[in-house]
Amino acid sequence: MLTVTKQYRFCYSHQLPDYEGLCAKLHGHEALVEVEFKEIDGRKEYPTMVIDFSIIKKIVNPIIEKFDHSHLNDFIFYPTAESITEYIVSEIKKTDIGEGLIRVRFWETSTSYAEWKE
Repeated sequence: MLTVTKQYRFCYSHQLPDYEGLCAKLHGHEALVEVEFKEIDGRKEYPTMVIDFSIIKKIVNPIIEKFDHSHLNDFIFYPTAESITEYIVSEIKKTDIGEGLIRVRFWETSTSYAEWKE
């Protein structure tokens, strides 16, 4: 199966309520998000394209911009890497390219990520 992936970077702060450890304190990260798509049956913007990167950008940029330089506790009560990943997936799935989404990988640090797969 041929797929395409687009990456996004953003900075954010968060803290984990009711957590016993360092992450209970307010702190920040520079995240890397990867969104991967397969071809949607019957949809072809251009021959040989799985999906046009500009369409991914149009849909995903507003989701990422909402998080960029924000305190994620304002959007997600328990903003773990897992719940941030699930939030991004749920927002993309609401759109007309959502059926093509097959993977979201959310890198909280350069060595740690959460991943959702279709």
